[in-house]
Amino acid sequence: MKKKKPKADFELSYIFEAPPLAVYNALTTQVGVRGWWTECCVVSPTVGAHAAFVFPYGNFFAVMKILTLKKNKLVEWRCLEGQHDEKAGFRDRHDWVGTKISFRLKAIGRAETQLQFTHHKLGTLESHGACASIWAYFLGQSLRQMLRTGRGMPATV
Repeated sequence: MKKKKPKADFELSYIFEAPPLAVYNALTTQVGVRGWWTECCVVSPTVGAHAAFVFPYGNFFAVMKILTLKKNKLVEWRCLEGQHDEKAGFRDRHDWVGTKISFRLKAIGRAETQLQFTHHKLGTLESHGACASIWAYFLGQSLRQMLRTGRGMPATV
C-alpha cells in the first residue's frame, strides 16, 4: 500500500468576530503581533523590512522579510533565518528558512473576517507536527482572544 504523501502547504482557516482592519493590524504592527504571537518581536509594517520573532521559552527564533502588505487583504512573509531549539531533536534546526507565510483576509459582512493562513512547504518539514499545533494555538486561540478582548496569550519573556 502506498503511503499518502503529506500536503506540502499547511493551511488553517478561521472566522473572527472582528473587522478586517483589526485583523490586519494584529498581523502587521508590533503592538498587534506582541498581543497574540510573541512579546519578543520587532515588526515594521513596511514591504521589504525585516521582522524578528523570538520565543524564549521554546528557544526558537525567526527573521522574516515582509513580502506583501495589501491592507485588509493579504500579508506575506518569507523566512530568512530561523532556528529551533536543540532539545527539539530536529535534524534540520533551520528548516523554516525559505518558507513563506501567507495571511489572506476576507471581509464577511461588516464585523467578521475570514483568515486563510498558509505556511508554504511546512507540510514537508520535520517540524511540521510541532509547528502545526503551535500555529493552531496562536491563531485559533490567542489571536481570537486578542481580537475579542484586546489581549491574547502570546509567548512571553
